[in-house]
Amino acid sequence: MATQRETVQIAKPFKDMLMYEYGWHVENVHGNQFSNLPFDCIATHSRYSMRCIEFKVVEDSGAMKFTTNQKNKLPIWAANGGRIWVVAGHDFRGRAGMKEKKTAYNWLFDNPNSLLMLNPELRKLKYASLFNKR
Repeated sequence: MATQRETVQIAKPFKDMLMYEYGWHVENVHGNQFSNLPFDCIATHSRYSMRCIEFKVVEDSGAMKFTTNQKNKLPIWAANGGRIWVVAGHDFRGRAGMKEKKTAYNWLFDNPNSLLMLNPELRKLKYASLFNKR
């Protein structure tokens, strides 16, 4: 489940864009001790396959925080065909976050990136501009 900061800075602006600009249907996933799901929402679109999405805030240092559950479960899901995308950024709100938000939207049309994002060195290689200090 997204933290308050992730919800305000990343998840809400991104989900609003998906729904109101691009016509996606978005359902929140409420992780708890019973569900143990390692992602925050499911997005569907009539033209695209379903996307399971986890939201993360990127710190100025380039760090991202994954829960122990996510570190354990994301590789299991991926190994068994689960397709999970991590949408990450500094802040998607307002004009300043527009470019970063649109870039993250394009990630949804690339291969699922959850395993890549778990590895700090690999994510820096793939998303270098995102993880450079702002």
